[in-house]
Amino acid sequence: MAMPNHLFFVRHGESQGNVASDRAKVGDESLFTDEFVTIPGRRWELTEVGQRQAELAGAWLRAELERIGVVAGEPRHYASPYVRTRQ
Repeated sequence: MAMPNHLFFVRHGESQGNVASDRAKVGDESLFTDEFVTIPGRRWELTEVGQRQAELAGAWLRAELERIGVVAGEPRHYASPYVRTRQ
């Protein structure tokens, strides 16, 4: 397999864990409920803000791939199996 000509790194959008951690940093640990702390991090979902961020990132990536001439169906991708990444 040949090395890629282009490599893009995209991080997932805002997740439930991001919000809980940010609030905890300023002393609000209310999101760390008994239910939340038993959910493995790999199962944290995107927030509504994170979903919008992902939509915008996807639109940008599609436009950028078109701009550089990558044909649809041609790109290979590697992605985390985490729920927030798949969303």
